[in-house]
Amino acid sequence: MIVDCKRCHAEYRLNEALFQGSRGMQIRCRSCGNSILVLNPGGLASELAVLRIALPPQPDDIEKPRRKFRWLSLLTKNPSIYL
Repeated sequence: MIVDCKRCHAEYRLNEALFQGSRGMQIRCRSCGNSILVLNPGGLASELAVLRIALPPQPDDIEKPRRKFRWLSLLTKNPSIYL
């Protein structure tokens, strides 16, 4: 498998047999010293990472719009008090 550094874009070949059932490994770029997290391509961790990226944001993460004109909603609830 080919792994690239996100900082300096150096490419490295990594033998998949090195994973030996682990979920992944962390390697260091020889060019810039950046730490690279490599997930096992056949493991559950890489599948979950892909799903986590592909899922839309959950309703708790989305901000609810604020009501701008609260006084207007109060007027429209009982308009007879203003006649």
